Amino acid sequence: MEWPAAWAETLRELYPKGWAGLGARVGDGVRALLASEGDLREALDLSRAGLLASVSVTLDEFRLVGERLLVDAVEPLEERARTSGGARTSGAARQTRAT
Repeated sequence: MEWPAAWAETLRELYPKGWAGLGARVGDGVRALLASEGDLREALDLSRAGLLASVSVTLDEFRLVGERLLVDAVEPLEERARTSGGARTSGAARQTRAT
């Protein structure tokens, strides 16, 4: 199973009433990160101290990986959520697991 399908399935299981609204906005945070040079640099610094400690990654390479994540996984999930007929834009991010 590919990431967008697995992600959508998990959102449906955890948030049956609000999954489409969440899925339609799942990339908002990554887009905000990519739009902010300072935030992206901070994320890279944190990654270099952890997961990427043994790998040399430039800021441009880090940005490209984020952009590829959007194209390969996030945007297909967002499209799936929007075309499901249940996507909501207001209040979806506040949906809790209890519902």
